Amino acid sequence: MDQDATYLTEKYPGEQTFWEPLLVRFFAQNTNRLKLKVYQIDADQHDRRFRLRLAKPYFAVTRAMAQQLFGDRLLAPIEEATGLKLRDDPRRYLRPGMDDAGIKVDLLHVDGPSVTLLEIKPFDTSEFSGNHLAGGSYPRFVRWLGSRGIDCQYLFAMPYAAMWKKGSEFNDLQCELGLAFGFVLFEDIFSEMSRCGFKYEGISEPWEDYVKKEAQYFPQQ
Repeated sequence: MDQDATYLTEKYPGEQTFWEPLLVRFFAQNTNRLKLKVYQIDADQHDRRFRLRLAKPYFAVTRAMAQQLFGDRLLAPIEEATGLKLRDDPRRYLRPGMDDAGIKVDLLHVDGPSVTLLEIKPFDTSEFSGNHLAGGSYPRFVRWLGSRGIDCQYLFAMPYAAMWKKGSEFNDLQCELGLAFGFVLFEDIFSEMSRCGFKYEGISEPWEDYVKKEAQYFPQQ
């Protein structure tokens, strides 16, 4: 078979109960072995083409990732890695009654002064709240950390087909965050799982059967 990742992800429902724990385990078992391509929407094209991010085109997984952190629990590992005091920073409450650290991040990767928020969207039907998109709490959090000198990026892990269908929803977000935003593809993750010989209970399908991307939409891959 030669199919895109949704042909596998759709067989196993559960973003938080199945796919997030799977990725947490895979990343933990393969730290310092993974460099995932980071894509952005190609603004020079008009038919939803994607290109490698111009700066930092790869996301190197160098640490195990924490799952579903928010508020002070989200800030604690960032403080520990950077030495900055974030939990007491009044700038996290610039909007009355609203905490910009109140977001719940699917997976958090912290490597010294570099922070990655990785949102897991494995299905064609995966939903995005307004907080995920331009002007929402997630990009505000990224910009707040940036104002403190922290190199923070906001990535979505999605199958190619879902990214293609929903790509237009991310134009404004990419304009807001620039090179701090991007996508990693489940197809690339599955390719790495195959290379690393990763096994996960309940999945018998070969990862390499679900790595197809339409080359016309990824001219630089």
